[in-house]
Amino acid sequence: MERIIRDKLTDLGIYSKTKGFFFLIEAIELYAGSDGAYLKITEDIYPAVAKRFRTTAANVERAIRYTITELYGEKPTDYYISVFGDPQKRRKPTNTEFISTIAYEITKEKETVK
Repeated sequence: MERIIRDKLTDLGIYSKTKGFFFLIEAIELYAGSDGAYLKITEDIYPAVAKRFRTTAANVERAIRYTITELYGEKPTDYYISVFGDPQKRRKPTNTEFISTIAYEITKEKETVK
């Protein structure tokens, strides 16, 4: 699943040069793999990602927010527009919206492949 997430993030315009890229991969993988269990981003996902990367949950949240903010300021890719809409007509997605939307896109794609 990591390869799929990496490809989706790259299609959006997020690349591995940011720390948030790797945090997002892990967060999306955890969220998508929860199999319907209700996970809270701040209470469950950030601490789990922080533990894996030996950092704090606050650092994980900040790096992800920074990455999404940078992405929002760039010229949007066609994939970004298809998933989140035109950024000039819509506000920047929150960390939770971003993670859950990409996780949904991945699980939806996996279901259509089956």
